[in-house]
Amino acid sequence: MDALDLAANLRGYGWDWSKGLHIPRETRPLTRIRFVACAVLSAGLHAFIRGTLHRAVQSFSPDAFGTLQGGSIFDETLPFFIRYFRSTIISTFCAFAIYCILQLGYDQCIIPAVLILRQDPVQWPPAFDAPWFSTSLGDFWGRRWHQWIPAVACLWPRGAASFASAVFHHMALATLNGEVELWRMLVPFGMMSVGVLGERMFLWLMGRKVGGDGLGVDDDLVDPVGGGMFGCSSIIDGATPVRVLVERSVMAFDVWLHKFIIMEDTMLLLDLGLAVHDLVVL
Repeated sequence: MDALDLAANLRGYGWDWSKGLHIPRETRPLTRIRFVACAVLSAGLHAFIRGTLHRAVQSFSPDAFGTLQGGSIFDETLPFFIRYFRSTIISTFCAFAIYCILQLGYDQCIIPAVLILRQDPVQWPPAFDAPWFSTSLGDFWGRRWHQWIPAVACLWPRGAASFASAVFHHMALATLNGEVELWRMLVPFGMMSVGVLGERMFLWLMGRKVGGDGLGVDDDLVDPVGGGMFGCSSIIDGATPVRVLVERSVMAFDVWLHKFIIMEDTMLLLDLGLAVHDLVVL
């Protein structure tokens, strides 16, 4: 059993090669039955949220986001601020959907490991540390996001870990869409390294760490549905009880956003009419 744990333990929790690993504070009961019950409830909750958010993202543009070819979150027909307001909503939904599917997979591993393999609940600490409360990129990647592959990251020189992660995610996405370009992963993950280096430079110059109220979603650097990542469907989406309500609500919201195009065109016509009127008067 120890050999299996060593081979499958991504974080190295309980082994000496995981020295310095951040482990989130445990809040679940550590008795075996209650621990598994929490995992079951967590899996059900995150499956529901993931299905709802996935369907919401696809409903913004079913012909693009609902296919493996994907599409851009940036609607060029919308005014500047409305365009980025819409893309930020989509990016936020995508971020939380990714978190939910990862947490769901972790919960599904806990159940047989504790019930069947009789592992101690202590061997399954929380996977995440409230990543939505991150105050910097360093805080996000170093503490609050999952630390499942620290050993793999340590095998790469500093700065190259982001490249390795980009290639890994590209290979995973290529199984869905073989025509997806590598740059769709290289750019966002590469910019993460640039951001972390910028934070270290800030610390060196200012003598204090970067801090804030929370980590924002930078949809300028990453287009999460561009490669068809959210184009696939699953049984979770179809089983979501509020599927129809989500689809109708999101589509109605998107139609409302596109009304700003008509308003903008109307204002332009009014301005043009006033300009012509002034010329006639003169």
